[in-house]
Amino acid sequence: MADGFEVLVRLSFPRPVEGISLAPDQVTLGVLVSGERAVRLVHLDRIEKGLTAIGLSIGIPTSGTVANR
Repeated sequence: MADGFEVLVRLSFPRPVEGISLAPDQVTLGVLVSGERAVRLVHLDRIEKGLTAIGLSIGIPTSGTVANR
């Protein structure tokens, strides 16, 4: 990509995303989807575990490797 970033994983949602926030644990992503009244929680560590199982680890920290803050 021209901005120096590379897409490693693409998450799909049924409507546009209005907001995102990474939790302090660095493994939980909150996603607000347009038209929804609740925030979806995406567990990035679970995605990493699934990718690792098929040999495609992308280096997302898992909950066991992130220090409590």
